[in-house]
Amino acid sequence: MQYEIRVLRKILIVKTLLLYGMGSLVPDTVTSP
Repeated sequence: MQYEIRVLRKILIVKTLLLYGMGSLVPDTVTSP
């Protein structure tokens, strides 16, 4: 159980990091001409 929770937490962190990365990249491309 402990191992599964750690893996799930890692996946969630990676997903959130990717979402934040996309969110920060998209506005830059949109604002730049």
